[in-house]
Amino acid sequence: MKILNQWRKFATKKMVLIATAIWILFHVFWIITGDFFQLSMPAENMLIMDLKLFYDLSYVQNYFLAIGADNFEAFINFHLYYDSVYPLIYGFLLLVLITNLSKGRKLYALLFPIAAIIFDFFENYYLIQMASDFTYITAETTSLSSVMSNLKWVSIIGSIAMILYYKFSSPTEN
Repeated sequence: MKILNQWRKFATKKMVLIATAIWILFHVFWIITGDFFQLSMPAENMLIMDLKLFYDLSYVQNYFLAIGADNFEAFINFHLYYDSVYPLIYGFLLLVLITNLSKGRKLYALLFPIAAIIFDFFENYYLIQMASDFTYITAETTSLSSVMSNLKWVSIIGSIAMILYYKFSSPTEN
């Protein structure tokens, strides 16, 4: 309980602005340094696996064939560096927003962004594992990665729903 009270004091409007600025600057950094990763996107009709819901072994194999063997290292580096930091950045922003908007209400809603961060890390782990040994991708690993991706998105949508709920409801409503 003491930790939650300290967190409430930390999650001020000023911290919301700082977290938002960090989130924006991270995107600007990614756009400016996008060539650093040298990650060419697959065919136009293929979504990156982080955004696709319910992908399977066939999709993953086709995706990796589309990006080509030359881009495996870039794919792995992208998920090791950029996509390992990004969940912390968007998760921090969601945590600060939910806490700030909760106005003294119970903070069960913080479980959504915490879950999103955890599921995103597991998703990245499985994506890196599949790319590291492309010749031995299993349906089980693909399924686990897809499930983690879906759970991440459910958690993010839950976070956004809580932000909207707290923003448009009065503090006396629970």
